[in-house]
Amino acid sequence: MAEREHGTEIHTLAGYYTAAACATLLAQMINVKIRQWRKQNLEPGDGPITLSHWRRSFRLAIATVNLIFLVLPVSVFLSSFAAGGVLASVEKWPFSDGFEYILSNMIGIGPMVDLVPVKATGSILDILISAVCGVLVTTALGLSAGLASMLSMAESVPKSAMGLLRCMFFYVPAAMIISCVLTGLVMAWWEEWSVWEGMLFMTGQICLIEDPLTSESPQTDEGYFFWTLCYTLELMITGAIIGILGSYPCVELFIKWFEGEWELENEAEASAEVQVLRQNIARLEEDLRNERSKLTTKLQAEARTTSVQVIRCQAS
Repeated sequence: MAEREHGTEIHTLAGYYTAAACATLLAQMINVKIRQWRKQNLEPGDGPITLSHWRRSFRLAIATVNLIFLVLPVSVFLSSFAAGGVLASVEKWPFSDGFEYILSNMIGIGPMVDLVPVKATGSILDILISAVCGVLVTTALGLSAGLASMLSMAESVPKSAMGLLRCMFFYVPAAMIISCVLTGLVMAWWEEWSVWEGMLFMTGQICLIEDPLTSESPQTDEGYFFWTLCYTLELMITGAIIGILGSYPCVELFIKWFEGEWELENEAEASAEVQVLRQNIARLEEDLRNERSKLTTKLQAEARTTSVQVIRCQAS
């Protein structure tokens, strides 16, 4: 691992980012509460940072940006703070080393410190922490795949096989290239590289290329922090891509065909629909009989009343 130029340490930058993110989320919640208090009404569709009467596209954008840029990074940093502090106390490491060790394992960017647990307790704790971190990462992927904004984006793409091919070989690569260019520009500015070197470095990282495209790597704590932040954002982007591609009908058809359950599921669905229709018909027939009985009873009572009135009129 290359020697870093120490400026503001990574755990300090992560603390600043976490505090700013929490303050931003709190400000949005307070804004929503104030608006609800002014209306004197809490509508069923209101969320903690959005209101149901806002335009749907605006609400989805707000939720997506908050989840990607605030909630996920804060969750990663807080988990690294807690787990890194425990591991550092067991192994007698500085807190910053414990934080960076857990952070690098959690987001998968490789070692950030030249340390490994040497105690049996530390090794067992490292294994448990890594397992929990794996669950958190997969949960983040699932959340991003299930975002309503991502599902809406998937619905806007044609559901044909050609639409899938365009999404796989044009839309997704184009989005990844754009993100590589933007993050590469920031990394090049931070590390004082050429723009080309920054783009090559971030392309290799975002596209998960094992053999580096450039010999450059971050040399400052600020560059490392930006690198880790990009990786947390990459988790959400990866989950979003999974959600978009996995929602295609042709993908679902292929899975059902490959597993050999297509016909079986169709028959089961048809049988279930027939059963539901039979139950509905039986319920309607029962309701019809009850209404017919009520109507017959009512007509008979009215006929008796009319007969009595006729007899009384004739007698008078």
